[in-house]
Amino acid sequence: MTRQGLPASLVLLFSTAALSATLRVPSDYETIQDALDQADPGDVVLVAPGLHEGPLEARSLDVTIRGEGPRHFVVVVSDRSAPVVTIPAGTTLVLESLTLSGGYHASSGGGIRAEHGGGVTIDDCVVRDNSSDRGGGIGIVDGGWAVIRGSVIEENQAATRGGGLHLNSSDLLVEDSLIERNAAPDGGGAYGFNVADMTLRRTTIRGNTADVGGGVKLFAGSGPIRIEECTFEANSAQGDGGGLLGTDAGTIYITESRFAENNAAAGGLDGAGGGTLFYGATFVDITATEFEGNFAERGAGVRITGEGSVDITDCVFRENRAGDDELPGYGAGVNYYNGATGQIVNSTFENNSATAEGGGIHMHDADAVLADLLICDNASLAPDLQHGYGGGVFLYNTFSELVDSHICRNAVSRAGGAIYSQGTPFHYGPRPTGSLIARNLIEDNSAEAGGGIESAAYDSLWIEGNLLRNNIADRKGGIGIDASSAAHVIDNRFVGNVATSAITTLGGAGLFTGGSRIEISNNIFAKNSAPAGHGGAIRITMPGAQALVRDNVFTENDADRGGAIFCDSGAAFVMVRNLFVTNRAGTEGGAIILNSPCTGRVENNTIVATEVSAGESAAVSYMGFCDVVFLRNLVSGTTGGVGVRATADQRATLLSRNLFWNNEEGHYRGPVDLSFDIYAPPEFAPNDSLFRLLPESLAIDAGGAGWASGPRDLGWIEYEYPRAPLAAVALDGLPNTISPGDIVVGNLSVTNLSEIQRVVEVTLELAARWPVALDPPIELSLPPAHTTEIELSFTVPVYCPSCDGGLILMTRAWIDGELQADDADDIWVEP
Repeated sequence: MTRQGLPASLVLLFSTAALSATLRVPSDYETIQDALDQADPGDVVLVAPGLHEGPLEARSLDVTIRGEGPRHFVVVVSDRSAPVVTIPAGTTLVLESLTLSGGYHASSGGGIRAEHGGGVTIDDCVVRDNSSDRGGGIGIVDGGWAVIRGSVIEENQAATRGGGLHLNSSDLLVEDSLIERNAAPDGGGAYGFNVADMTLRRTTIRGNTADVGGGVKLFAGSGPIRIEECTFEANSAQGDGGGLLGTDAGTIYITESRFAENNAAAGGLDGAGGGTLFYGATFVDITATEFEGNFAERGAGVRITGEGSVDITDCVFRENRAGDDELPGYGAGVNYYNGATGQIVNSTFENNSATAEGGGIHMHDADAVLADLLICDNASLAPDLQHGYGGGVFLYNTFSELVDSHICRNAVSRAGGAIYSQGTPFHYGPRPTGSLIARNLIEDNSAEAGGGIESAAYDSLWIEGNLLRNNIADRKGGIGIDASSAAHVIDNRFVGNVATSAITTLGGAGLFTGGSRIEISNNIFAKNSAPAGHGGAIRITMPGAQALVRDNVFTENDADRGGAIFCDSGAAFVMVRNLFVTNRAGTEGGAIILNSPCTGRVENNTIVATEVSAGESAAVSYMGFCDVVFLRNLVSGTTGGVGVRATADQRATLLSRNLFWNNEEGHYRGPVDLSFDIYAPPEFAPNDSLFRLLPESLAIDAGGAGWASGPRDLGWIEYEYPRAPLAAVALDGLPNTISPGDIVVGNLSVTNLSEIQRVVEVTLELAARWPVALDPPIELSLPPAHTTEIELSFTVPVYCPSCDGGLILMTRAWIDGELQADDADDIWVEP
């Protein structure tokens, strides 16, 4: 029947329902194609259960072919010479409750083909056992579109791309469907090229196979592509992209989905991206998604490489594996590579394993922010001695941030139980330079070297505000900083870390630095242990090592030698304003050993309650040829040995103005004259864990001019007089970096002065972080004045031709001969 040619007046009389007709097959029409040939827009072709012959081709817009009964009862087959259903330009078709099988097309779309703007809605259908060069099951090409709901696309094959589905310059929506056991060399389940708009929602992509892109491959296009509440499971690729592969694919959003048991090295090839792999200009946002049990050689969970970026939020990476006994594996959870960027936030990495590098996260020539993560029970355990680095996180040549995270119980066969870092472009200066590792809890990790963190050659790190607890290694229990590297280790706590080796060149239970330049400031080292080695808290060794150790607390650390610090083998150091309490050595140097050759300064430290073995042992020991200044220190309460011991061949350039008291075997044993030292009780404040001085202590102002102008107390904390300051001092306008020979120009303000005549003397001083030659301080004397504020500019010439480190520009305000206020800022000298 047909309604063509009805008068317009009659058409207006019919309702929409009256205008739509139901065309029954086989009762009204013998074949489905016969009904399609007569159908008008809005008509329904109702197909009885049974086996029906194709191929079929749509003739008009908005026609529905509906199976009468369950979809498995209504089967439409082609003879493998054409697609089961074709939707050409200018037509649309709705397919409901059908099974479509046996189709073929030489180009794209073996089961269903929508082309040149044609559109298809597929609802509650099965597309099975079809084939094509591209899109064995479904092909949507050249501006076509498809909406697929509640359907199954299974066991289709393509000779080149898109075993289940092929999308070319077209749009697609798939909801509540299953894409399963399809195969193609490129994109086993689905392949999208130049996709502008594609959504997969509540859909499972399972058991598909390909050479690359086992589940889905997306190539080129702008997006957006949305993957929402989907499951990618047990897909495999002989090479790259087990679950999902995107190359220059534009913008992709993955939300509340799951990638499980996908394999990107099924053929034993160098496969990357077990769960997902993104190349080039692909920009991905992954939220609230799980990656579990995926396998690849690189990036078992997620891999991103090239100029794109991946942001990962609220995700879980669990039991993914990178590599095996035959393939070295890199980045079991996530692998960022070759210029990629992004961030990983508030996510979990647990029980992932790699056989080479990066059990949890692997960053190689890529930059990212890693924040609020749980990275625990991951491993990088290699079957050989060439690999096994970064159990939790591996960083190479990256300016990344790892902050506010919990990194625990990770393990490696070589170095960096929690974190391994190497090759960050070298620069020792103010941040931002190098990677930042800050405010993390790093505990119970294990390695051969660097149980917590290992920084390898030519690296640059800022390590701030972390708690490193109960990490264990053969050497370098907490942190290891290797030769030709630079690090700032500031405001951390090192507690209960262990270095187990008995080899004398090893040790450093809290921190080991060998041949590197390092600042160690404002840290707490407590209960770290190298029971058979050297340096319970810190080991400083090797030519080229430069260490600034200042304002730290060392307590209850122990080692065979050097309970807190062991320094030797050509290292240079400055140890200033540190507190050493109840540290212990089994044989020598309960607090500090300085072993030849070494050069440096030990100034204004408080060293109390040190335990050493009886006889020739000491709290502080100079061994061999050490060129060391030992000045303004408090050494008290040593048990089992003397306070300071120097061997006959040591070369201390100055050992003076120290206070010794109550050291069990004597205060000093050695060749240096101690005529300027004090032997009296230090008079610490009662029950004060910081060992501050009482006002009656003879150590107050007994040290002469210190590292800054004015008299200095002995010990680590200046006595604070109980009176309000009469001035405030501030520096402003200073450069961050200079070159040797530059003139430093800045501004100085003195405020809060009393409104009476005062003699205000302001001192500017350059103090070196390293033992280098500098000009003497510049002193500016201001005339008496009735004022509450002074503003002035200044210039400071810097003579430091060999400087390659940091300077501290300090200013102090003296009123009526008494120090009232001070300020300081850092200036870095470029090589």
